[in-house]
Amino acid sequence: MPAQKPPPEASDRKGATHTREDWRSLADEGANVNNAMYYSSIEVNMTVLSEEIQKLTVRMTEMERNDFRGPKGPASLGLPGPPGPPGPPGAKGPQGPATRGPPGERGPMGPAGAKGELGPACPALGCAGPPGMTDAQKEVSCPDDYSDGGNGICYKLFQSSVTFSEAAETCRRSGGTLAMPRDAASYHALQNPPFWRVLTAEGINIYKHWIGLGDQRSERRYEWMDGAPMGSGPWSPGEPNDKSGDEDCVESEVTLGSTNWASLNDVPCSKRRPFICQFIPGPTKPTG
Repeated sequence: MPAQKPPPEASDRKGATHTREDWRSLADEGANVNNAMYYSSIEVNMTVLSEEIQKLTVRMTEMERNDFRGPKGPASLGLPGPPGPPGPPGAKGPQGPATRGPPGERGPMGPAGAKGELGPACPALGCAGPPGMTDAQKEVSCPDDYSDGGNGICYKLFQSSVTFSEAAETCRRSGGTLAMPRDAASYHALQNPPFWRVLTAEGINIYKHWIGLGDQRSERRYEWMDGAPMGSGPWSPGEPNDKSGDEDCVESEVTLGSTNWASLNDVPCSKRRPFICQFIPGPTKPTG
């Protein structure tokens, strides 16, 4: 093969010829120029970035000085939470006023009691019984405003409510006394007078009134208005009990119905109750 000729030397536009070394020199100079522009661009960008950071710092400082939060919104209640555990029991309150309800139904008859001691023997002619009514008493009629009890005694109901002493005084001024149902006939007479029918027609079912009985002189020793001691009587269950410590007078509580029924209860004499006066026909006429 023929020997290759070396490449011709390059020449510029003016015809100058450059060697390989010249090209390397020019390349180095170009590299230096590009590096300078690159570094200059970095410096410019760093300067701009530094200015932006400084502006941001100033803005954040201003935001910290000035409360940038908006106005406070309206308060609102959330959903109720679950109920808490029960608290400890409170202190016991004061005792309320005592009240007495209406009488209950009459209970069944209880068992017979033990046999009592043998009483004193009567003489051969027999024991004298209580005095009976005279023919004059049976024939004497009661005044118009009194009811005949069928036992020789006239009764009158006063519906105005007064104290026990006021009731007793009213009966005394009328020529009689407060009613004294001291035996079965008198109790029956006070349970079935005509004025009870009037009260029943008015829709009254229970009626309380004074009778001439009390233990004012000696506690628990009940006496009638004339001083005679009381025997047994139809006391309400648990009575007499002197509950308030001053229950020295006796009221009769009549349950009105197809068959009237009365029971006794001790109460303070200052209570205000209607009352029944009794009058035994004779020479003295009732005045009211």
